[in-house]
Amino acid sequence: MRTFALTLFFSAFGCASTPLPGTVKPYRPLTVQTQASRAAVFAAAQEIGRALDWSHMVVSGNRVTAVTAAESGVRDRVIINITPGGALEVDVRTEMERDGRWAYSNVVCSSYDHSREKQLAESILQQAQHPAGGYAEAR
Repeated sequence: MRTFALTLFFSAFGCASTPLPGTVKPYRPLTVQTQASRAAVFAAAQEIGRALDWSHMVVSGNRVTAVTAAESGVRDRVIINITPGGALEVDVRTEMERDGRWAYSNVVCSSYDHSREKQLAESILQQAQHPAGGYAEAR
């Protein structure tokens, strides 16, 4: 079952259906240093989450965790963390439902470039710098 799930994930992300050595790497969240205050970044992350209609949003400490709406048994789990040093960590993982449980992979293609995480981080940081003008729409 694990092999099937990993093969499905690799196929979905554009890796070969049978990954070759060196074609995958462990997933790591995107980390972005920022000059904005931790409070502003944290508030912006929550506002963006509400604007994007994330469900099951949980706010705890300096972390926002949520999921996107499921479509055809697929959803994204989003974790936004503000580190003690003030950096923004953005973790977006695609989950697949199988037998009533949600699963995700801890590996990505070696060419994975964090495009979803970069877009989300950009929106959060833009919102943190300009909170009065409404939310910055994620692209």
